[in-house]
Amino acid sequence: MCLYFLRESYFKNILIVVIFLISKFDHIQHKMEIVMLLLYLVPSGFPQMFQEESRSSRSLSFSWDVLLPENQNGIVVSYTVNIYEASKGQIAATRQLPSHQLSLIVNNLLPFTNYLCSIAASTSVGVGPFSQNITVITLQSSKSNTNQFFVCRI
Repeated sequence: MCLYFLRESYFKNILIVVIFLISKFDHIQHKMEIVMLLLYLVPSGFPQMFQEESRSSRSLSFSWDVLLPENQNGIVVSYTVNIYEASKGQIAATRQLPSHQLSLIVNNLLPFTNYLCSIAASTSVGVGPFSQNITVITLQSSKSNTNQFFVCRI
């Protein structure tokens, strides 16, 4: 006869698994405790992001590089992109994208408006740190003759 039970606990980003085995052979009870430390971490860095050309006065396109292997701490399963309207601090868009998707087009934005954008990578454990905000200004509306696109790093 063999009985076992499992106890899991987390300490920071480390999963500690303790397995208790109790077996009984020839009327003698044997106990064994097996401790396994499984290191599951969130990414320790963020993808490097760069801005491509604006698609219109109401949309922006973003793209980024794959997170460097030394910062992945596991398998990257998704990227989260946050875009805020700079003057109000309100979220204009949040998108969670699969890890194979390295670009995003955000529509329905306000013309000639400052937006702050940041990105983070995620493993199955959770979301890593977000990048520093990049400030992007959408184009003026088509009623204006100015067709400029600005990217500023903060």
